[in-house]
Amino acid sequence: MTSKDSVYARFGVDFGKEHDVVEIFKALFRATKGNVADLEALGITLPTDIGFFSDGLEIDVAKLHGALDVKRISMPMGTDGAGTKPLVHTLYRMLGGDDELHRASVGIDTVAMVANDVACGGGRVVALNDYVAWTNPNVEITRDLAEGLLIGANACKSVIIGGENASLREMVRGVPPPGHQLYVGNVGLTFNLRALGRWMKDRLKGDYDPSMIPFDYDVGQGYDISATGIGLYPHPENDDAVLDGRNIKAGDVIIGIRSSGVHCNGISAARQLIDYAPAGWYGPLNPERHIPQFDGRTILEEILTPTLIYNNLIEALNETEQLRGVVNITGEGVHNLERLLHQRGFGADLDFSNVEQPHEIFDVIQSHTKIPIREMYEDFNMGQGMYLVVREEDVDAVLGQINETANPILGETYKAEVLGHVCNDGAGRINVTAHNKQRFEYEPAA
Repeated sequence: MTSKDSVYARFGVDFGKEHDVVEIFKALFRATKGNVADLEALGITLPTDIGFFSDGLEIDVAKLHGALDVKRISMPMGTDGAGTKPLVHTLYRMLGGDDELHRASVGIDTVAMVANDVACGGGRVVALNDYVAWTNPNVEITRDLAEGLLIGANACKSVIIGGENASLREMVRGVPPPGHQLYVGNVGLTFNLRALGRWMKDRLKGDYDPSMIPFDYDVGQGYDISATGIGLYPHPENDDAVLDGRNIKAGDVIIGIRSSGVHCNGISAARQLIDYAPAGWYGPLNPERHIPQFDGRTILEEILTPTLIYNNLIEALNETEQLRGVVNITGEGVHNLERLLHQRGFGADLDFSNVEQPHEIFDVIQSHTKIPIREMYEDFNMGQGMYLVVREEDVDAVLGQINETANPILGETYKAEVLGHVCNDGAGRINVTAHNKQRFEYEPAA
């Protein structure tokens, strides 16, 4: 039975389309399998293909122990997704956006969010499973996602080992296209006026068919994506090189590594800048207008700038045994630092007034949404995607290595600056001097 003949497809679940999507992800596995060829020397092997009910890694424990010559091996895991960035991606596609990197952004971000979390413990993410929930499976969007996942996996030397697709039309709604007579929320309605007249007339008489709907509705093309990754971290014999925060001391220096923009958190606020009435967005910026503040990019392209992947950079820095702690700055902004410091009786002093200013989009978001500056540092990365804690004597060496390392996504080097230092504070307070010189004291969020 073909998809168009399937009764079940009329209920929003089209197995034909789902199979097409699965084939693309199977090809993605084959394309990324070579990224972990080095693991075979350690006794870690992959399946020859994917598509069984579960696929994973096979570990020759004796060979792994001999190859790494360590007593402990951690396999950190992380799960994360691209938030509401898919809404921006689908609108960009709907309006004819054709830049390959912006189309691939959501796939890249999905890898980045997991890989950067795993990097905070020193681990390299070696395998990822993705999950995509659809209004309706869409092959063209799948190709965008696969391209982004491929770019991300190549950047952090990992394999996309499988995943899951789910058709959830009643749960997942997208951005409706223009051209409907009426929009209710993000649902576009087009009425058949003759049918509507008959429906109202019959309803008044009490003699009508409740199954007859006098309008068509369009929920757009929506999807949600997330990934789960598993990492590999051989524990160093030297406990001074362990990155769980045990070696941090008051006076250690906090270095910030520049972000590429909003990354993948705060997108719900960033979307308030977009003027697209069918989705219920009434922001100040036409989604097709090129904006000088964003170096000529549209607001959609600015939001779709891919999240930077720091995994390989952190792995290289960790080999020098100069790091004492790593923090991924995602949702909750500066509060992420508490995960490393608070339980150990430390706080921090951070000064953003003497480093490169946050990207222009943060100022535009703040101006339009009226989010207070204090809260901006709690909600966004404000230009810094990762914090590192290092000894004072290692600062110059670490800065030099970061600023000379190429970023594999955007084709430029990473940028790093000193943000502040760790201080003794049993309450775990973080003192921040913002880029506009306002000062704030943040109590631990939890």
